[in-house]
Amino acid sequence: MPDTKCANLPLVVLVATTDRRHLHRSRTIPSLLRQTRPWDALVFIDDTPRSLPELTKFWGESGLGSVLVAKNNRTVGAAGAWNTGLDLVRRQIGEAWVAILDDDDEWLPRHLEACHDVASAGADAAISGIATFVDEVQAGAPYLGEFTSADFLHQNPGWQGSNTYVKLSSLEKAGRFDEALACTHDRDLAIRLLELESFSYGRTGELSVKYHIGSNEPAYTRRHNPLKLQGLRTFWAKHRHRMTKELEDKFFERASDVFGFGREQFYQ
Repeated sequence: MPDTKCANLPLVVLVATTDRRHLHRSRTIPSLLRQTRPWDALVFIDDTPRSLPELTKFWGESGLGSVLVAKNNRTVGAAGAWNTGLDLVRRQIGEAWVAILDDDDEWLPRHLEACHDVASAGADAAISGIATFVDEVQAGAPYLGEFTSADFLHQNPGWQGSNTYVKLSSLEKAGRFDEALACTHDRDLAIRLLELESFSYGRTGELSVKYHIGSNEPAYTRRHNPLKLQGLRTFWAKHRHRMTKELEDKFFERASDVFGFGREQFYQ
């Protein structure tokens, strides 16, 4: 039987936004407009030097209805922007479901509805399937199975920003997003949530999120990106005590194969 208390929590969509209006018009806005389940609040956190009135006007004219826009007042980057948004949700709304959408990714129409159905059954989070698209072409099939915290120590099996649908209180218990990390925020958060004693999650079993990578766009996924090395170093330093030798070897193997970083670079 659905958990009525969970089902009745307000749903907040949280978007950390940067100055990429062509993507907002082609992905973010259409993605939100076609959702089959409505949200209760829509929060955009600006992570650019652009003026707040200018951004508020842009989103106000998007056709999305009432939008709450604020500047990132914490660390520059996604983690600081998300945490700014979580601060705002706690102050103005209270306990809620938080559904995160990266402003360059895309939700399929049933995303919020599918997550709501799972979360209403009593879980603390609902995780949908997410697939990577490189220049609009799907690269590999989404993983729709179960997770353990150890799965995220050497790779990301399929829990990222845009398929995060979780209770605000669970995010707070886990410590929210780590602003000391340059990247790997999703893996780090997944580990900490999954290790909470009372935390439970459900999978929707559906692919409802497209994670987009453009081959001509700057990204942390590029080989030899120094910011990626910085992020991986910090992640490793934070979580290496959780890694078995086998998992640590897999971590370094992936760092080399995917990003071009040798093990010795983590000790410099």
